[in-house]
Amino acid sequence: MVRSKIVYVLLLAVLAVFYIMYIDNMSLFLLVFAAVLPFVLFFIMLCAFFRTDADISSSSMSENKDSDISVDVHITNRSIFPVSDARVTLEIMNSLDSVPEKMSASVPVQALNSQTVSFTVSSQYCGKLIVTLKQIRIYDYIKLFSLRKKFSKTTEIVIMPHTYPVDIITDHSYDENTMSELYSKCRAGDDCSEVFNIRNYNDGDKINRIHWKLSMKQDSLMVKDYSMPVNCSILLLFEFCTDYSAGYMSKLDTLVETFSSVSESIAETEAVHDAGWYDVTKDLYVTRRIASCEDVASFLGTVMRSRACTETGKAYFRHMKADAGVRYSHLIYVTSCMTKEIFKSICSDENTERRTIIYIADDISILPDYFEGSDSERVTVIPVQCGKINQCLYEMLV
Repeated sequence: MVRSKIVYVLLLAVLAVFYIMYIDNMSLFLLVFAAVLPFVLFFIMLCAFFRTDADISSSSMSENKDSDISVDVHITNRSIFPVSDARVTLEIMNSLDSVPEKMSASVPVQALNSQTVSFTVSSQYCGKLIVTLKQIRIYDYIKLFSLRKKFSKTTEIVIMPHTYPVDIITDHSYDENTMSELYSKCRAGDDCSEVFNIRNYNDGDKINRIHWKLSMKQDSLMVKDYSMPVNCSILLLFEFCTDYSAGYMSKLDTLVETFSSVSESIAETEAVHDAGWYDVTKDLYVTRRIASCEDVASFLGTVMRSRACTETGKAYFRHMKADAGVRYSHLIYVTSCMTKEIFKSICSDENTERRTIIYIADDISILPDYFEGSDSERVTVIPVQCGKINQCLYEMLV
């Protein structure tokens, strides 16, 4: 735009010299026209500036990592003057690293009309992608002037992690003698408060399970299969924290994907479990009952809309305080930040029969010394290297 102004000033100088050398109506008209034109253009641009508005939207509220996401900026020009060049600037930021990136595009907008400019964004890390419409700069027709219109409109896209299959070996995940409001969808049991299935009578079926009314209608003996209550005895504790050291985004990404992979794999076996984490934005320890893969996605969506904690062990110590009277058969602690104090506390925890630590590390060949100490026999440590979940975590006993 500076070059345009320099060129226009030179043009005015040439026209002034032309008028001095050739004094006539034509040279005077050209000089006056060139002198007045910038004011006219500025007035037209000013009218369009005050009558232009914009909004932002995305094609999806949730997407997977590395997926292309379309973000549309809708520009509306309510003035009678067309806009020859409207430069749109977006700011894209992942909530986990808070490092903004900018994208820009130019588009003309006709008078009394709307125009949509589309951007394609993606993220190589999971988290909450915040796309903000920062500004629209409107230029006059020959780019002598411009006015910047600021915005703070945003659209948020939750970037979900990839999940990897983990072979879950269950050990007493179902307890038929435990009262529960949740029932297995694929196994029959002995809880008569819920009917699992009605089928034809087979030799050996109990007489008291015959559905007499239906048998009379069908003219054949029909038997009721009762449901099996699902016992929730697993706590999957998610330590969503980081020290913001070099490569922390890769470690956070692996941390979330590890949690997602383990939780989904457990849910697929119908072993209902609790997921716990510390919400730093609300200063609150939260537990959620996970009974399906949809519950895992919902839980992760909530986590991704928050941010990582910087205090090591916050979720664990809040769990110890909030769940002091709750007994779990298995504690699975997913973390990338560990201290000797936390490790010793987990080893000596009397409220859990089995303890597993899934530890995310940059290099699994270099682990804390206390993992090899005398307390290590009381806990199972599964090291997972950043970016290599499927190689490090392929089987787990729950």
